[in-house]
Amino acid sequence: MEATTMINRSMKSFKDYFILMENADATNKHLTHLDELVLKKGKEGAIKTLQYISVLLDMLKSNTDRKINMTVKIDGAPAIICGRDSYGKFFISTKSAFNAEPLLSYSVADIKKNHGEAPGLIEKLIYAFNSLKGVNFDGVYQGDLLFWPGLVQKYVISGKNYIGFRPNTILYTFPEDSQEAKDIAKYQIGVAFHTKYDPSIDEEGKQRFVNKKFGVSAEHLKSKTAFIIDALFENKAGTISLTEEETNFVRRTLQNAESHINLINFSFIDGKVADLLNIFINTKIKEGEFLTDLRYSLNEFVLWVGNRLDVEIEKVKRKEPKIAAKNEMMRLLERHADTVLHLMNFIRDVKQIKDIFIQKYNSIMQGAVMGTFLVMPNGDIKVTNPEGYVAFDQDQNGVKFIDRLEFSRANFLLPKNWVKPEESQPIE
Repeated sequence: MEATTMINRSMKSFKDYFILMENADATNKHLTHLDELVLKKGKEGAIKTLQYISVLLDMLKSNTDRKINMTVKIDGAPAIICGRDSYGKFFISTKSAFNAEPLLSYSVADIKKNHGEAPGLIEKLIYAFNSLKGVNFDGVYQGDLLFWPGLVQKYVISGKNYIGFRPNTILYTFPEDSQEAKDIAKYQIGVAFHTKYDPSIDEEGKQRFVNKKFGVSAEHLKSKTAFIIDALFENKAGTISLTEEETNFVRRTLQNAESHINLINFSFIDGKVADLLNIFINTKIKEGEFLTDLRYSLNEFVLWVGNRLDVEIEKVKRKEPKIAAKNEMMRLLERHADTVLHLMNFIRDVKQIKDIFIQKYNSIMQGAVMGTFLVMPNGDIKVTNPEGYVAFDQDQNGVKFIDRLEFSRANFLLPKNWVKPEESQPIE
């Protein structure tokens, strides 16, 4: 069967199944990994995951000419929100712009007042404020800083000259003789914008940001002191389609994933067990592993939970309640072992499908001018893929998919001291 009963039950259109944001609001606060959604939203998240995959499969299966709205996820930091408010005044902020009490800075003095406990952030925001206040913003934009004074360095990689910057985990490079490199040399800061909002005033007179739009172009934003790009694919990026073999693999794995849903006791999984499994999976990712031998992973998880609860017991003086809670949890895990096993199967199937889609997008990014590398703890520079991608629909609902064993693990483990590297490093 190409599409299963559960998926077809309510399928209407592509847009219905990108409602996968952890925070279902009008702002881009956080996007959930596709394979985590079942742990965040339970059975509802599992069904939405299958529906998402089914529609994406239909769009990418062999010989299809249908397209998906997709942007590259830029690994910048910090996140900034800036532009013109409802009164046309320029401001800058972090994601605190989305707070119940929006934290907006209209001057350098405001930045120092609003972020007084974060001197490093203050410095970057001041650079950004001074460089962006003259930009012809036609609304409010969200993005990530790419570089600031002192971060751009020269690199020699495999005998070729580059300029590059590392705002977070990924080192971004441009050939030294490229137009982009020449442009970067002129600017104080770099920023990549990916989301746009319209400013609004709520009933209490507070600034709010509405009509979220992913994948906005930044070509019209002009600045003499800021290097501004967007997260859209380069024009020369090709179209994507799955081979027949890939299509069949996704179909089989999708059906297998669905077969596990009705075998999961979500009343047991919801809450603490889901949170613990999420933490456990991230712990394995840090070790370079995922869920492979599922029986072994299940036993590992049970032992890990027991050890974690032992640590909690040691922290308190009255240990009896904690010991009783641990014993109850261990009994429940034993009783519901099959449920956890089916959940692990579901998550593994989703990851395998997601990795197919990521590989397809990585393939068209290989020709991009901007290179992506990881700086290893020993100083070696390794080529890497982009951080990941964000898919979004016409209603501006989005989901991210990232190779967690490559990028998420690097983000967990690699130091972020941004020390100037040796000028010549080999690529492994």
